[in-house]
Amino acid sequence: MDERTRVRHTLNYFLDVVDCNKDEKVGLMVDLSNKGLMVSSHIEIEVGLECVFAVVDNRDAQQSEQKEPFTVKSVWCKPSAEGSFDVGFEFIDVPAGAKLVFENFTSKQAKVRDRKTKLNPTAKQFSLT
Repeated sequence: MDERTRVRHTLNYFLDVVDCNKDEKVGLMVDLSNKGLMVSSHIEIEVGLECVFAVVDNRDAQQSEQKEPFTVKSVWCKPSAEGSFDVGFEFIDVPAGAKLVFENFTSKQAKVRDRKTKLNPTAKQFSLT
């Protein structure tokens, strides 16, 4: 799969991505589409590996305490800058709670972007459905 075939939402700031099974940080979510996400990681992740992740917004104290798990499958991994890796993940299972986290975060991102660029605030909201 070509990692550039989907519309991606570039983020104004990055969210921590946590492996729920190991309770450790995997990397930073750097962009998001309705089919998956890209993570900048210090770990080289095997293509085809299924993982249970959660995203954590450490800028939001209330959200940083909540972890809404979702399941992804790695579809590509390539070396990035100095020992890090860019990894593409496809969504396998995104329960309602995790969908809400993504939608709330992208809504906040859109508001920041709209203020900075004075775009129309009625633009279509991100959705995983």
